[in-house]
Amino acid sequence: MEDLDDRPKENCGIFGIYSPEIPVAATISLALIALQHRGQEACGIVTYDEKKDTVHSHKGLGLVSQVFSNEDILKPLVGRMGIGHTRYATAGKSTIDNTQPVIVQTYHGQIAIGQNGNLTTHKSLRKELLKRGIGMFKESDIEVIAQMLASNPPQYDSTKGPQWEARISAFMHESDGAYSLVIMTNEAIFGCRDHCGLRPLCIGQMEVKDQVSGKDILRYVLASETCALVMVGATYVREVKPGEIVRIDENGLTSTMGRSPKPNLCIFEYVYFSRPDSMLEDQLIVKVRERLGMQLAIEGPAEADIVVGVPDSSVPAAMGYAKQSGLPYMEGIAKKSVCASNIYSTNANVTATWRFNEVYSNYIHP
Repeated sequence: MEDLDDRPKENCGIFGIYSPEIPVAATISLALIALQHRGQEACGIVTYDEKKDTVHSHKGLGLVSQVFSNEDILKPLVGRMGIGHTRYATAGKSTIDNTQPVIVQTYHGQIAIGQNGNLTTHKSLRKELLKRGIGMFKESDIEVIAQMLASNPPQYDSTKGPQWEARISAFMHESDGAYSLVIMTNEAIFGCRDHCGLRPLCIGQMEVKDQVSGKDILRYVLASETCALVMVGATYVREVKPGEIVRIDENGLTSTMGRSPKPNLCIFEYVYFSRPDSMLEDQLIVKVRERLGMQLAIEGPAEADIVVGVPDSSVPAAMGYAKQSGLPYMEGIAKKSVCASNIYSTNANVTATWRFNEVYSNYIHP
């Protein structure tokens, strides 16, 4: 059955990290709190345990503070790397079965995948996979992605190992859509954006102490928005380029191009999806929205007494409109659930601050 809810649902949040020196799962949970606005239906974390050569996973329906409500839930999620996801349903019903990250067993070991966006060609790709005798158990297009990555790419040379970059590149050439992905294998964390760069993905770096030498070293993370970098104490490096594949492992960060870029960022990231304190294309979102409001006042002047922003994402634009037009800005509408929202927001911030202090006090320099 198709989802008849016509609200925008393209803005899931994804995060990936490689850093054996710090508690990976706790770090991901912090990042997901920062990315909560990108998906409030479900969330999940998957880590790779190199000692047991297996993955650990915890997923559930609801907010991050509900699914990961205490430290005991995070303790079993051990490992040197992991990925996390907050979900709005883009394809498939909002059920625990469709919650991400998705884990798939392949010839080269287990892989986990988190997706922001969707595939416009997922129905035709699904049909091709079914023709090849590959069973499908989920409704979401993330399973199509997982099965395509598990399949051997054209001209595959088994003597060269899994060749994950080649697999991701083959998928990018065979599919179309608006997506960013974080992919975890037993070797590394991978991130990629569709060749148009419609969905965001950025790179951050964090300074930690090497467990053996005690020297300062750099580790890298991937996130949908820069607000997640701030939450975990990472600094912004750059955005993943359209069509680019990045790899994060013990050796740091490497990059290859999976498909020729045709940059065409979705405008809704600026006007609605992204948090106002995030950076996109090296611009602060709140400043872009304010300039949009100022330009609107120039192109569409109004005979009015006040300017009111509705919903919250339009407040900077409304303030820009008021500034340009000379009209006063006022808060004219209050959400019915504002009290509950404030309570959740306060609790989330307190929880995030406490976790940050606990996780990083012994690992990262102030």
